[in-house]
Amino acid sequence: MKRHRLLSIGIPVFVALLAIPAVQAKADVVFNFDNNTEFDGNVGIGMMMSATSTTAPDIGDTVTITTVDAYAPVYTDPFDGTTTGTVTATTNIGSNAIGINNPTYSNNAYDTLTGQTADESGDFNPGEAWVIEFDKNVMITEFNFSSIDGVDEFFDVTVEGNPTVFSFTDGTSGDDFADPLSGLVVAAGTDVTFAARGTIGGTNIRISEISVTVVAIPEPSSLAVLGLGGMMMFVRRRDA
Repeated sequence: MKRHRLLSIGIPVFVALLAIPAVQAKADVVFNFDNNTEFDGNVGIGMMMSATSTTAPDIGDTVTITTVDAYAPVYTDPFDGTTTGTVTATTNIGSNAIGINNPTYSNNAYDTLTGQTADESGDFNPGEAWVIEFDKNVMITEFNFSSIDGVDEFFDVTVEGNPTVFSFTDGTSGDDFADPLSGLVVAAGTDVTFAARGTIGGTNIRISEISVTVVAIPEPSSLAVLGLGGMMMFVRRRDA
């Protein structure tokens, strides 16, 4: 009698299932917004930017981000800081980093009210946001801000379909944040929103780099087959 024939089949399959990680890292890619022509010159929705891996074993693998939306507050005229909704904006390079250009008011008007001397078109100011998608499954491994002030500025990142809001203030290490989304896998085609909030005088939030790792997620059908094999270890044939 072979009471444990199915057991002997199921055990190695189940062990194989345990040995396979749910997510497998592939290529490391860095999007550097240091005067990249793809995002220079007030570009709008639908603009794409690609970055290529320079690390083995996936040298040459490319990831592309697409601007899905960019929006900013609509301010009253004359400018007094009051908002009346949002308007489609554009991204722009300012001081070698990316920010949002609000078309509803001039730099001079903004600076007159707030006393700021920074370039409004090159910064994320309160109420301004940038929405992007990746063309591959990725984990965001680092944000590098060229400027962020934790006194009156906050930067929120949200991922479509995920309830968590990831918030950032002034960093202690050159405004760099490693693993900012706590290992969250951002699926290809998922909206990721970068938004500034804070007081009207809070300016100078700019992103200089976003680093990502491309990940491979096993097909559900493959996992189902392996899972079935694992469950077989609990099945025993009756005595003949």
